Amino acid sequence: MTIVLLILAVLLNLAPSDGTIMCPDNTTCHYPSPRQCAAGNDNGAWDGGPPGRGSICAGAGGHDLLYAGGHPPDTCSTVIVADVNVVDGPTAGFGSDPNQCPYAGWTTDVHDPSVAKVRNTYYVFGTGAGLPILASTDRVHWRHAGVVFKNNLPPWAAATIPGTQNPWAPDISYFAGAWHVYYAISTFGSKTSAIGFATAPKITGPWTDRGMVIKSDDTTDYNAIDPNVILDGAGQPWLVFGSFFGGIRAVTLDKRTGKRSGMITPIASRIAPTWGIEASFVIHRGDFYYLFVSFDNCCRGSQSTYNIRVGRSTSVDGTYTDDTGMPMLLGGGRLVLESSGTHRGPGHEAVLRDGGTWRLFFHYYDATAKGTARLGILPLTWTSDGWPVATWSDLRRTQVTRR
Repeated sequence: MTIVLLILAVLLNLAPSDGTIMCPDNTTCHYPSPRQCAAGNDNGAWDGGPPGRGSICAGAGGHDLLYAGGHPPDTCSTVIVADVNVVDGPTAGFGSDPNQCPYAGWTTDVHDPSVAKVRNTYYVFGTGAGLPILASTDRVHWRHAGVVFKNNLPPWAAATIPGTQNPWAPDISYFAGAWHVYYAISTFGSKTSAIGFATAPKITGPWTDRGMVIKSDDTTDYNAIDPNVILDGAGQPWLVFGSFFGGIRAVTLDKRTGKRSGMITPIASRIAPTWGIEASFVIHRGDFYYLFVSFDNCCRGSQSTYNIRVGRSTSVDGTYTDDTGMPMLLGGGRLVLESSGTHRGPGHEAVLRDGGTWRLFFHYYDATAKGTARLGILPLTWTSDGWPVATWSDLRRTQVTRR
């Protein structure tokens, strides 16, 4: 009870004294709509929940953030809520019950980054309300560059995946004369998920949603989240996706429509369903396709255990093996990056060929800042026998300005 009161006091001090704090019902409080929140005109988004529960703002990883009332102290889409089993940070002791109030969360600079470079500007797309876009010319200073969806969610999402709060894990690619963003719609820990996509003539938009590509539920042996598109040597686009509940899958896309056009093929697994593998990303270098994945658990602040692994194959659909010859379908994966010191849970990686340099983009959790999720960028070097190497000593701290 003492902890609850302390956090409540903090929230009361941070929020404006405009009569909206701890209001008894939603008729006398200011609760902005999701549209207002996604447009950047407000800091919170009321979900129509029980009276007195306060503002809710969509957060990374499919979580929601609950405040005591009124305007939360962090901008919409910059906060994630802890998973269960958290032992430190602002959510410690609160479990994962969204009806507990107040319920603080971790601030995020970015979560689930995907990256592209246009001329001298880098663009990072991430999880959050409307799928926020960040831009930078030096890879250190990042500014807000818009969103994919001005109304937060594409029109089909809420009816298809009940309870979804915001789109996740965008992947940026260019083919068939247009930019494509594939994204996931889900709720945390659920197998009822879907992948959709939107296109634009320019990387900053305007974006037009093209609908759903693939859906999963309790009857499928895969989970339709964490999409990534790779073009093979013939220019054929492939969608690589998946998570817990079956691992990573690959399927061809129709180059003209961007929709699924082939059979789904398993390409990586952890054997036991409870062993985490997700956030796949494929690149082509030399004679091989390299499949990067994230092992273990995301979204627990400084207690996150994400780590980045890789295997390679001569074709997009496998068989991928690690440096010991272990197939990734049997849990193989050469370690690329893991937690070190105060840098915890690196994962949901994207790889960019930047001139003569390969760069690894990912999020990690900063244990010096109560588990804040940061944008990490490291150069990838390569061993003499063709395996990628990343080291924390090359990390430069990024600075993100949302508005």
